Amino acid sequence: MPEPLSIPPVAHFITLGQTISWSHAFAIASATRVGMTNVFLHHASPLPETPQIAFLRSLASVTLRALDVEKYLRQVGAELDIASLPHLYRLSADRTVRECIVHAALIYQLGGIYLAPETLMVGPLPEGMTRQVFFGSRFIFPRRNAFAFPERVLTGLTRRLRHQRVAHGKRPVPPFAAISSVFGAVPKAPFLALWLRSLISERAGTVSDADTLLRRLLDACTDPEVVVEPPEMMCTFSSGSAGRLFSHASASRIPAMIPPSARVIHWQSCPRTRQREAEICPDHVMENAYQQLYSSLIWHHVPAVKNIVYL
Repeated sequence: MPEPLSIPPVAHFITLGQTISWSHAFAIASATRVGMTNVFLHHASPLPETPQIAFLRSLASVTLRALDVEKYLRQVGAELDIASLPHLYRLSADRTVRECIVHAALIYQLGGIYLAPETLMVGPLPEGMTRQVFFGSRFIFPRRNAFAFPERVLTGLTRRLRHQRVAHGKRPVPPFAAISSVFGAVPKAPFLALWLRSLISERAGTVSDADTLLRRLLDACTDPEVVVEPPEMMCTFSSGSAGRLFSHASASRIPAMIPPSARVIHWQSCPRTRQREAEICPDHVMENAYQQLYSSLIWHHVPAVKNIVYL
């Protein structure tokens, strides 16, 4: 009997722009230290030789790879019998949805783990690597009118935790929902093919529609090889709380701001965080390593930054 496929320990980052920020470069560098055999930055446009690119080239396991989006989507579309995939991709008015199509197509073709630029890996990924498909998740709350997974799809860890808290009279663990900022799959995973077909056929027009579509597909999925990892794996900062990542914090308080079970840090970018992200550079990280959560995470989980500031 053949051994079941497992998700390749390869991280994929994708940029459709013409430059990358230091925060994106640090996200890529963080993946090199947590069990990833290779880390790829796929770029749709030529990238100028900036200090960020020089930094990434200095990391042995990082590879920069040109990505012809139209050609790639034609190949995947032909394989999945979606001949109009590139055309429908261009018709999508929402950039986030277009990016979602590219991310799903690339992981479908190559396998591995997709990570958004707004992430940091601070530990190895858990047992989902042995499944065919996994998605990260975040807690949601009823007042947001968000889609919640039914009890049957919660992982055993979160189900037990919820029941234990209820039994002891404590408030139950809130429901959680999958996010597409961190996901992984074996090559040619059927669920990713389904996701791509649904993105095209339903013409998801906004990121909200795309998220709802993904969660609906996962809710209907009965394949045990498709899992949603519990929020304990990810420490997610919403657009309302992401400012805490870049705000001043005392050195004694910083360690308690991230749960010890977190493997990935993810924040939802917004105008306020983008302004703070623009300030990030190696010198900024060194100066704020003991008074800002983001800089502290980089200082401890991307030690290659010290090779720059100590030159």
